[in-house]
Amino acid sequence: MSAYYQSPIGWFNIEASAVALLKVSMVEKPTLGWLANPLEEETIAQLEAYFHGKLRQFTLPFVFSTHLSLFSRTIYHTLLDNISYGQRISYKELSNMAGSPGAMRAVGRVMAVNPIAVIIPCHRVVGTKDLGGYAWSLPRKEYLLNLELINII
Repeated sequence: MSAYYQSPIGWFNIEASAVALLKVSMVEKPTLGWLANPLEEETIAQLEAYFHGKLRQFTLPFVFSTHLSLFSRTIYHTLLDNISYGQRISYKELSNMAGSPGAMRAVGRVMAVNPIAVIIPCHRVVGTKDLGGYAWSLPRKEYLLNLELINII
């Protein structure tokens, strides 16, 4: 199934099975004729709360596609387990924390293909001298970082 959510930064396409979130990505325009399952509806509710500053940690079950490498899974889990709402970490720090010193570019590539946008907070990973990149555009990354900073005060 697939559902859509219009956020302040654009449309999200949400895909979930009956038991696990599979994908959250940004799309230009939703496809008509969709019906959300209960987990997709809960994802929309949590995204809505997040964008209104009322949710700091998502509590959604998710699974990674079987084609994701062990390295990618390790990077995503390290990010989720160690970097909280409103915090930032550099690509270098994340690679070190995940046990792969010097793998900053590989970490950047993993962040660029994040299958579960915002919920896996790749926007919190920044360069040592600038914001770095963001698959969904730097203005969106800046928006998410600023949203979190505003709401932790």
